[in-house]
Amino acid sequence: MKLKPLFLFYFTLLCTSVESYSQIADCIIGPKLCDKSAFTIANLSTAGKDATELNDATCFGPLNGLNAEVNSAWLRWTCDTSGTLTFTITPKHIGNGTANDLGDDIDFALYELPNGIDNCSPKTLMRCEAAGPYIEAGATYQDALRCAGPTGLREGETKISEVPGCYAVDPHSNFLKPLDMVSGHSYALGINNYRAVTNASDTNGVRITFGGTGTFKKLSTSCSTLLNLNETCNNAIQQIKLSPNPVTDIITLSNNATCSAESYIITDVLGRIVMRGKMNPTTNSYTEISVSTLPMGIWFISLEKSNQILGSLKFIVQR
Repeated sequence: MKLKPLFLFYFTLLCTSVESYSQIADCIIGPKLCDKSAFTIANLSTAGKDATELNDATCFGPLNGLNAEVNSAWLRWTCDTSGTLTFTITPKHIGNGTANDLGDDIDFALYELPNGIDNCSPKTLMRCEAAGPYIEAGATYQDALRCAGPTGLREGETKISEVPGCYAVDPHSNFLKPLDMVSGHSYALGINNYRAVTNASDTNGVRITFGGTGTFKKLSTSCSTLLNLNETCNNAIQQIKLSPNPVTDIITLSNNATCSAESYIITDVLGRIVMRGKMNPTTNSYTEISVSTLPMGIWFISLEKSNQILGSLKFIVQR
């Protein structure tokens, strides 16, 4: 996160009923999710009617009279089976890995709704992520890279909040600890894009994938399962196999028949990129990657197609 002037964008969101959401920037009218299907929000636009909804998210720090919410979307759900929640929010514009283009700056706040899914006030802050890919005093370009691209909740993380910046002293990873959901409890996720788009051809949307052992409750009414109908790569990461895991020297990745990944990025638990490479482009093929130079521990491999991340897999180097 880095506070910037407010920019207005046109917002379009496609869903399974081909309904267009022109206003999902407020919690109380945010779509209700009934399962963990992946989906894409084409653009994030405006802060909705109530631009103060993220002002109670403490990770954003002193706002000095400004509102934390800029270009947002709100999602709601009720937990069915208790268990963990992980998710990855991937900006459509992830940048080119250089200091001139670190990509969109996506932040989020995850709340529990104590009075149910149809009541966003009060709400209890559970996770708060405000890290952002910009270079601070005393930091380097490599420090900023840790907080570029995807964000969310993932296994192996221990923090429940990260403040703006990427901090060389207290390194951020742009990811937080998974949430333990409770059956019957309702939750709301506010997603915010702080990037200043400079021309109309830029896109500032996101793709969201969910994981963890907990499930979402299928509601009897007003249930929206959100999907971008033009996207052929939903849940592609779930069809890609990584083996062996744990690994000693070489991991093998199978490619997806309908949505073949083009490249991969390997990062450490702090989100630092340690390796990049190309996938075997042949459909139903396998790619072997040597990880013999990586120290023992936990690593993440993200698969890309057309400069968008399909998802991430965790693997362990063990010798």
